[in-house]
Amino acid sequence: MKKLNGKRYKDYTATDLRNFWCKEYLEQIGDEYQVHGYGGNELKAFKDLLEYNNIFDILVAIQKGIKDGKRTIKLFANAFGDYSPDFGKFEFFVKKYGRQLERDNFFELVILESKWLANADDRLKKKDLINWLEEWIEIKYGKL
Repeated sequence: MKKLNGKRYKDYTATDLRNFWCKEYLEQIGDEYQVHGYGGNELKAFKDLLEYNNIFDILVAIQKGIKDGKRTIKLFANAFGDYSPDFGKFEFFVKKYGRQLERDNFFELVILESKWLANADDRLKKKDLINWLEEWIEIKYGKL
């Protein structure tokens, strides 16, 4: 599956993340994003995030961060842990492309993940939901 600049998600670079940030910023805030300070520092922040985090976690966190009021990439990068999701890949695809069935299954997965004392049935259901969502993404959008 190709997105943003014709690249596969797994091939995204810091520049692609900045372009995604600018696109999301424009959609959610309504203004063009203006670089704050030296632009290389913002790219470095995204490069550091890419080094240690999954691309889908970063994409979902960008959406959440802008929605929550983070107006600069540097502020977002410093607070990344606050926006990092448990199931970034699933959340990204379900929010962007999911129908009601996918949303219901994702919501159930989040509920099962948040249980403090999960029993064996909960763990099996959670595993089944993860497998189901993985298959849905692979069938619908190909191997990532």
